[in-house]
Amino acid sequence: IILDEAHHLKNAWWRSLMDIKSEINPTIVALTATPPFDISALEWQRYIQLNGPVDLEISVPELMLEGDLCPHQDLVYFNL
Repeated sequence: IILDEAHHLKNAWWRSLMDIKSEINPTIVALTATPPFDISALEWQRYIQLNGPVDLEISVPELMLEGDLCPHQDLVYFNL
């Protein structure tokens, strides 16, 4: 099962997917560009329980060097 934007799979989705996971024991490939590092300990435990441990992180500089991500710059325009 491929889970895209895996950090959004909380509450009802988490329960449903855990039921499926317990019934068929699939291989899970969980993808996210923004791991939920700022969530509660319970939510993090659920994230790991569903998706497994984080096994690969690709840094922003690596993505930029490959041309897969453009540099980010916040722009603020003030006006009256």
